[in-house]
Amino acid sequence: MSNPINIVIVGGGIGGLSAAVAISLAVTPTPKVTILEAAKELSEIGAGIQVAPNLTRLLVDRFGMADAVTKHAIAPRFVRQVRWEDGRELTRANLNENDRCERAFGHKYYYLHRVDLQGMLLARAVELGVDIITSAKVVSYQHIADIGGETVTCADGRAFSTDLVVAADGAKSRLSEYVLGAQVPVTPTGDSAYRATLPREQVVEDPDFASLNFEEGSVVWLGPLAHVVGYFVRGGSTYNLVIVVPDDDKERNEETWKLKGDPEKLRSHFAGWDWRLRKLLDKVDAENLYLWNLRDRPMLPTWLVPEAGNLVLLGDAAHPMLPYVGQGAASAVEDAVALAECLFHADKQNWALRRAIEVYQDVRRPRTDKMRMAGHKNRDYFHMIDGPEQEERDKKLATNSDVEKTPNQLDDPETLQDMYGYDVYSEIRRALGAAN
Repeated sequence: MSNPINIVIVGGGIGGLSAAVAISLAVTPTPKVTILEAAKELSEIGAGIQVAPNLTRLLVDRFGMADAVTKHAIAPRFVRQVRWEDGRELTRANLNENDRCERAFGHKYYYLHRVDLQGMLLARAVELGVDIITSAKVVSYQHIADIGGETVTCADGRAFSTDLVVAADGAKSRLSEYVLGAQVPVTPTGDSAYRATLPREQVVEDPDFASLNFEEGSVVWLGPLAHVVGYFVRGGSTYNLVIVVPDDDKERNEETWKLKGDPEKLRSHFAGWDWRLRKLLDKVDAENLYLWNLRDRPMLPTWLVPEAGNLVLLGDAAHPMLPYVGQGAASAVEDAVALAECLFHADKQNWALRRAIEVYQDVRRPRTDKMRMAGHKNRDYFHMIDGPEQEERDKKLATNSDVEKTPNQLDDPETLQDMYGYDVYSEIRRALGAAN
């Protein structure tokens, strides 16, 4: 790999843009990086993202985006988990209070809007010379064995030849079928997630919400078969709500954030819940409410196209995650940094591309599966039905300690060290050293 390589990234979401940025920064000679995006323009529907320290570390240290992060993000002091029926505090986990995350993991914990994160990554990619082509829906892939190249073809017939294809085309990845030889099986979780946003003034100017301390941190209502998370994004101008409820339409198969939600149907799930939450939900209108039917997918046995081809999966295409633990975006960016380092190393050690992407897969699959399983565990924790198990959970939560074992994964010191203290750059460098 002495000449600049040609890389096509399929998908212009957070994973695809992160891959483009990471590769452009790490690989020498500077590769030609092209993003093919199916949509007419790069855009994200309004939803918040929890930027834990393991993601902050990459955005700041590896991508050089510290100023953009602090411009758009909110740094919460803490997250409060409260009981569903009366809003009574069950536990409070410090995030940036007393500099907890910065002292323990080297970086702050932030909340960002998806639009802002994608915009930041897009600007960085353009700055680095990435070619972004929209209205380019990739429908097929072919490995050209006699010349050792790869080709992807779009719905309109355009074909792109390249040395490496990075499939970052989401949970419903078309290119994953070339890796597995079949569609990825999908299992309904029994949950649906609503996303809603409210203007700041509707939240902070209402005295009924003062006791919830919205401006200090996030609030999570834990209840039977449902939970609600609220926090500010967009520099504090917008309040973001994530509301997970039992799926009330088993026949609805559409899996997209673009499905509009029904405010009345949403509110019907919360009879008997904390009156302040119900008042908050009363402010939600149809214009700013979206619904996603949550579907689960298994850990994939491989992320690489069989045999000799250079097609590799990244982000949700490789490891779709349910939104219960806040590590989906972080995992995609970690993938991007790991892949970029493997490609950099391949050039220095004169490796074939195939060997580089094999090391990437071997390092990332165990980590992402651990985050997937943490999400499943959190779903059970959030959605406990009232009874002995819930009472035992609440009793243990009452310790409110930063150092003692707790059933709350997102406050447990050992779990957080594994999750937020994780440095993918260091891990991939160790793996590459061992692979020489």
